[in-house]
Amino acid sequence: MCKPYVENEVSNMSMKMTGDRRETLTHRRFIRTMGGGVAVAFAVVGLAACGDDGNDGTSPFARIPGGPAAEAAPAEEPAAVEVIIIPEAWDPTNADIAFSPNVVTVKVGDTVTWSNTDTLFHTVISGTSTGEPGKTGTPDGLFDSGEVQAGELFERTFDEAGTFTYFCTPHPWMIGEVIVTG
Repeated sequence: MCKPYVENEVSNMSMKMTGDRRETLTHRRFIRTMGGGVAVAFAVVGLAACGDDGNDGTSPFARIPGGPAAEAAPAEEPAAVEVIIIPEAWDPTNADIAFSPNVVTVKVGDTVTWSNTDTLFHTVISGTSTGEPGKTGTPDGLFDSGEVQAGELFERTFDEAGTFTYFCTPHPWMIGEVIVTG
């Protein structure tokens, strides 16, 4: 961190010869002697030498809107979230954990991957289901995995914010939700 400027502090920035002795100039005297333009140049060089004061890896100029070192923050990489279709997900007694986790929260642009670790095929269909055995769900047409066989994956990237419910067509008690934030 740079030492704060004290107006009458003795500086080693410049020396002036007077007769046979050297006189150290103060900041104020140096500015008067050298002129404002040179002083500004030294001030800029001095600030640049200060480095960052917030330990965030940026120069002081990056914090000045439109400053010479102002740069856009790097874009955040989209996340990949996995939902496991558990073994024996087809069994209604496993309804609460059939999609694990059964509720995920992601950001716009993130991808959710459903991984079928069961021995039967399942589907991931957007829409609503009561979760009751023997009743069918109602697809809304936003996404449809088709049959995801044992050991296979289904991926979906969510490009808009919202809450998306889904279910498994042959096992409508298997329900889940993806919450996408902006």
